[in-house]
Amino acid sequence: MSKTFAKEVLAMLRKHGSDVSKPHHFEFYLQIPAKPDATQAAKEIRRNGFTAKVSRLGKLWVIVAGKKLIPATTDLVEHAHFFQKMALAVGGEFDGWEAELPDA
Repeated sequence: MSKTFAKEVLAMLRKHGSDVSKPHHFEFYLQIPAKPDATQAAKEIRRNGFTAKVSRLGKLWVIVAGKKLIPATTDLVEHAHFFQKMALAVGGEFDGWEAELPDA
């Protein structure tokens, strides 16, 4: 994720009527081949202040990590790099993220 992409995310949130100065719930997705690695990665993710749920999806283990963030003041690029690093460390893949739009 680049700085340009982060700016585009903020613009998209604003376009949908979101106040990017207020907290939004973000979820980040990782796909991990082995359950022990997914469990260990989830522990590390939790140590970094996120929630982390591990579940099976076919042959893979999926981690859904969540946290309330203020988009305007959060380094979204840094978060994406953290999850890419976590996934690569256990032979997995960072599979993207999404933000919930708060109620108007």
